[in-house]
Amino acid sequence: MLQVPPPAAVNRLRLVVACVLLAAALGGFMLRVSRDMRDFEVPWTTARRAAAVEPLYRAEDEHYQFKYLPAFAVLAIPLGLLPLAVAKGIWFLSSVALLVALIAFSVRLLPEKKKPVAFLTISAILVLAKFYARELDMGQVNLPFAVAIVGALLAMKAKREVLAVGLIVLS
Repeated sequence: MLQVPPPAAVNRLRLVVACVLLAAALGGFMLRVSRDMRDFEVPWTTARRAAAVEPLYRAEDEHYQFKYLPAFAVLAIPLGLLPLAVAKGIWFLSSVALLVALIAFSVRLLPEKKKPVAFLTISAILVLAKFYARELDMGQVNLPFAVAIVGALLAMKAKREVLAVGLIVLS
């Protein structure tokens, strides 16, 4: 017998589909408009150095010095093994997916929703679009950290302390 999902599940599915479509449109726009992603070159370069067991922190890198723990460079080694253009594309698409996750997780984190979820989601996107676009354009690493921290908060809310600690350590 075919079961019909409850209306709340259908609305959530529509919201997820709308967010994915919006993210895909933004992703396509950003791929066309921007080829820069200069900030992404820092972890990519450092990942290559980590794979080659070279010093990660170098004064000659000037403004574009690696500023994170060595563990991040080790985690980024798979991206460092790829050609820069391919790694940028993967990073960009991953960042778009993480942005969708960040918005969805943030709405789920609210203690009570006095407005419809769609309204909250669209409001967040509209108010913060400039910052989201800049984050994607620069290729920064803030989105994985933010998703890990918000995920940790959700895990704490669900009383999943081990998962929360793992996500905090990861971030």
